[in-house]
Amino acid sequence: MVNKRKTLIFIFLSAFFIRFIFIVLFPLSAPDSIDYNKMALHIANGLGFSINLHRAPLYPSFLAIVYLIFGHNFLAVRIIQSILGAIICLFVYLIGERIFKNKKTAILGAGAAVICPSLVASNSYILTETLTTFLLTIAVILLMKALESKKRGDWVASGIFLGFSTLCRPVTLLFPLFLLLGLLFFHPPLAPPLEGGEEKGGGVLYPRKRFKKLIFVVIFSLTMAGTILPWTVRNYIVFKEFIPVGTGGGFNLWVGSYLPWNGDYNYKNLSDKENLVRGLSQIDADKKFFSEGVKNIKNNPGGYSLLCLKKFGRFWLQIPGGKRVLEGKNLQKAFIFTFHYILLFFFLSGLYLCLKEKRKELFIPLLMIFYFTFIHSLLFAIPRYRIPIMPLVYALAGGGLCRTIKNSKRRSRCEARSAVAISKKRGIATSLRLLAMTSVVKEMKLSVIMPVYNEEKTIAEIIHRVRAVNLKKEIIIVEDGSTDKTKEVLKEIIKQKDGNNEIKLISRPKKYGKGTAIRTGLKEVTGDIVIIQDADLEYNPDEYYMLVEPIIKEETKVVYGSRVLGQSSKPKSLAGWYFYLGGRSLSILANLLYRTHITDEPTCYKVFEANLLKSLNLKCKGFEFCPEVTAKVAKRGIRIKEVPISHRPRGVAEGKKIRLKDWFIAVWTLIKYRFIC
Repeated sequence: MVNKRKTLIFIFLSAFFIRFIFIVLFPLSAPDSIDYNKMALHIANGLGFSINLHRAPLYPSFLAIVYLIFGHNFLAVRIIQSILGAIICLFVYLIGERIFKNKKTAILGAGAAVICPSLVASNSYILTETLTTFLLTIAVILLMKALESKKRGDWVASGIFLGFSTLCRPVTLLFPLFLLLGLLFFHPPLAPPLEGGEEKGGGVLYPRKRFKKLIFVVIFSLTMAGTILPWTVRNYIVFKEFIPVGTGGGFNLWVGSYLPWNGDYNYKNLSDKENLVRGLSQIDADKKFFSEGVKNIKNNPGGYSLLCLKKFGRFWLQIPGGKRVLEGKNLQKAFIFTFHYILLFFFLSGLYLCLKEKRKELFIPLLMIFYFTFIHSLLFAIPRYRIPIMPLVYALAGGGLCRTIKNSKRRSRCEARSAVAISKKRGIATSLRLLAMTSVVKEMKLSVIMPVYNEEKTIAEIIHRVRAVNLKKEIIIVEDGSTDKTKEVLKEIIKQKDGNNEIKLISRPKKYGKGTAIRTGLKEVTGDIVIIQDADLEYNPDEYYMLVEPIIKEETKVVYGSRVLGQSSKPKSLAGWYFYLGGRSLSILANLLYRTHITDEPTCYKVFEANLLKSLNLKCKGFEFCPEVTAKVAKRGIRIKEVPISHRPRGVAEGKKIRLKDWFIAVWTLIKYRFIC
């Protein structure tokens, strides 16, 4: 229980910190924010609710309360929304834990929600998204609990919160009907009995149990209706019309069925909309939109069906703000698209896992996701409208991500079952195999490119280890403008004669980056095979034999030494986990973009046929050498073979130079060479 409390506190603080930094640096606004601000000021000044029926009442009321306490202060609103956003991440954890009964899965889902760009950015807008998501997620959790506990109080509580969510955004107005249909046809307690009855794994449905379930749905629906009712009565008194929450449904139907606009909101030219309802009141305009929308569907049902498919794609495959907010910001768009598609993949994987294992806890989250998708595909869909259900998506994505990690570990154990034994014997065993190819090995020359920057403590030892490898080789050291005593140490090493190894030293006056160092060293290569060697002691040169073997045997032209396949233990520090997860995420992204099957994309030990590496026309300057070379090799259709290697990770305090910004650069590099270059 203590560990769970610490986990939840860490999730909350991480989520709030990220959101707070974002709202301070990027206070965002939208055209709709103007209406909500005016309505809130109207309420805060004691003038009552506005007669604007296009906006539901709860969010302006929320703003008005904030204004009364903190004054007309948008930063206060954004901070409170950030707190709600951080709590939403806790809800993701609770939903994931309830569905999968697994804390790791829940943590992974909550972690995705913590850094989700759309959830983070929505807290900066003066819009309904954060409050709607908060209320809707509570309603889903309570409804999941109600379905399990069968207690009236839980059904009542869930109905109240869904009612509040509807008063924030009316999209959930018809959800009780979907809940009823879902329970009747899809939920296990109301499904047809299995053959053989209870003795053979089946279930018998008694009319009393069926009736009890229906009663619970009625209680839920009445509670939700009762929450909305005061506002509905207010609308009838003021406008003499039955308007449950507000207008807008007719407009959404018209836009979603209007072929000239392709079922989308044509914000650049609204003349068609304005001409259609010119001179009409809000209520009459919405009725006009509705009738015209029905005509659009009747006149061209095929065209409307095609629009529904497009709206489905727009709802799930585009990103919020992709057209207007992020216009011209290609790097940000690429990152958000990549994040969304990766998590969408894990969501589908988690969904498949739940369906395969017949997890009953999936029913309510999946029903809500389906409901949102169905309603918006019929009416009007933009990516921003899916934000309220994204916590449910990420809860399921946690299951898919956890499953992928488990499968990867299982595969790693199978491929490196004897990793400990190999680490002791690989040099001898591989040497014996290479002896069988003596003539080939004698003719083969290995070129070791070693970029060096500020490694005075390790440079002498690593060069000694490389020299000791019993292969014909040249060592090309590119000293990249070190500011410590590395240059002096290298000069002393060069003076030591070694008849078995050629050593070339290239010293540069200032730091240009690892990628530039590798490109510089590549110009001096005269060998047949090239291997990249860092100047620290994280990697073991004794494993050169195993790394070059597949190339010598002509099995491939590129070999990566995988720390994942070779590791026998998990990272032991928080920093170690950051580096591990960073590497794994880059590997997954590379596999998705280039259809490769690698486990360790950013590994140092990369081995190439020299002619191939020279032909790649590398452009890298820094650590993006790894993603660039991976992308260019994969685009040529060359299989990258991995072999397990040992690894002794070091921390930042010991001299590790890679940072978080390099991860973003690597992501961009993979995307750039896949879609742009």
